[in-house]
Amino acid sequence: MIRKNKLLLFFACIILVLSACSSSQSTNDGQNNNSTDANQPSSSQNGITDDEIRIAGVFSLSGAAGVYGSIYAGTAQMVFDEVNESGGINGRKIVFTVENSAGDPSRAVAETKKMVNRGDIFAF
Repeated sequence: MIRKNKLLLFFACIILVLSACSSSQSTNDGQNNNSTDANQPSSSQNGITDDEIRIAGVFSLSGAAGVYGSIYAGTAQMVFDEVNESGGINGRKIVFTVENSAGDPSRAVAETKKMVNRGDIFAF
């Protein structure tokens, strides 16, 4: 039951990230702003280019929990592959980067910090 809840939470997070990249932006007066600049990444949007959106994850791919981490990473990759096959998000393909924590919390923190410091990841 806990595993199922974690998987549902994971997919909910993915949907939230993907919906943040929608093609229209709402203004304070409730009208949509569909100008050509709405779909263009700003310089502050690390991990988004004209062609791709970079998403990363740190999973336990080895060690005692390696089976579960591999399943989660593989499932995420399948979802992103389906999105990419459907044309991506606003024409941008999702590039998914996976790092291995090996079940070690300190290594997970170090891998996450490494990716954050790279500055080219949009979401985790």
